[in-house]
Amino acid sequence: GGSVPDGVIGYDLLAASVVTIDVVNGRVVAFDTAAAPQPPRRGAQEVALRVTHGLPVVQADIFAGGDGSPVSPAPASLAVVIDFGAGAGVQLSRGASERLGFPARLRETRLRQLIGIGGTVELPEGLADSVRIAGASIPQAVVATDTAETASVALADAEGFVGTEVLRRFVVTL
Repeated sequence: GGSVPDGVIGYDLLAASVVTIDVVNGRVVAFDTAAAPQPPRRGAQEVALRVTHGLPVVQADIFAGGDGSPVSPAPASLAVVIDFGAGAGVQLSRGASERLGFPARLRETRLRQLIGIGGTVELPEGLADSVRIAGASIPQAVVATDTAETASVALADAEGFVGTEVLRRFVVTL
């Protein structure tokens, strides 16, 4: 919203809570797991969630057939961390990207510059045909390919993360 946050609330603090995050309406609701559970919202889809080293991990299907072939390859199902701190759509580890032939199979590929404390990093990114999570499909989602030797999500036994650019389209309850 244009303002600098005063701090970060991490998953460790929220581990004993059920948390609903609604980016579009700008609200986060947390309640103790001992409280009566809220009924699922109408149209809600559940997705299996595992927590590895404190990080929430779900499965996402990535569809990308941008290599010019008339036959669409099968979707790649990958374990990804849910990361509201990342502004990206989906970012895959170097290993997953190489295995899937990304960024070559993505459409409209380009280099994206990220500037941080360690300096500037360029990540190849492009458009996937779609990304599917919990039965919901996001067409033409932006997928970036990590160039780091060790993925930031390696601790979670995941192959990438899904960030706010995709998550903002959902009301997410953890």
